[in-house]
Amino acid sequence: MKFPVMVSCGYPSYREAGLDWGNLEYNAWKLVKAIKGQPVNGYAEFGNSRVDGTPGGRNVARRLVANDAVQKLRNAGLVAPLVAVPSSDHVDFEASFTGHRIAQAITAVADDYPTRSVLRFREVMPKAAGEGGTREPSTIAAALDIDDPVDFEQCILVDDVTTSGGHLRGAARFLRERGISVIGAYCVAQTVWTRPAHLFRIPAAELDSAPAWFEN
Repeated sequence: MKFPVMVSCGYPSYREAGLDWGNLEYNAWKLVKAIKGQPVNGYAEFGNSRVDGTPGGRNVARRLVANDAVQKLRNAGLVAPLVAVPSSDHVDFEASFTGHRIAQAITAVADDYPTRSVLRFREVMPKAAGEGGTREPSTIAAALDIDDPVDFEQCILVDDVTTSGGHLRGAARFLRERGISVIGAYCVAQTVWTRPAHLFRIPAAELDSAPAWFEN
C-alpha cells in the first residue's frame, strides 16, 4: 500500500517567507514552468542544455526530466507501465496533458516504461492551486474514471508537481480498488516551503494509498 515518490527537484515556494532566491531556485522554477507549458521568463541552463519557453526549450526540459526519471526509477528497481495523474481539466481519454507528455518523454527514453493513458476525471475539477480545488485523496479517487480494460496489474504514477501527495494517493487508491498496484511514482518537482539542503537532490518520499481509519 505504500509506494516511493521520486522527484527531480524542489519547486520553491518560500520566497514569501523573505528568503532570497539564487540560481538553483530560478532554474528549478523555470524547469517546472517549461514542463507545465506556462510562460518562462528568460531561460535556465543545465550543463549544455538550455530550457526556455520555446517549443524546443520545452522539449529539452522534458528530455532532461525523462532521463532523470529513468535513472531514479531504475536505481529503485522499479519497472512498470506509466500512468499519468490527470490534470484537473482532463476529461477526454484521447487528449494530451502535462503528466501524459512527461510519461511519453520517459517512454521515448526507455521503452520498458510504456505509457498507458487510462485515467481521466469525470468532469472538470477546480485546480488545487489558486481555485480552491481539493487535495483530499478520497474525493479525488471518487472523481476519477478509467478506460477499461487495462493490460497491466502494476504501474508507476507520473505527475508534474506534488505538494501534499493528495492526487497521487487518490489515483493510487482508485487503481488499487480495481486490482492495480502502484509500485512507485515520479514527479518533476515537489513543492518545498523551506530551503532544502539541495534543491536538485530531494530525497524520495513514501506515500500510503490506504485510507486512514477515520476516513469514510
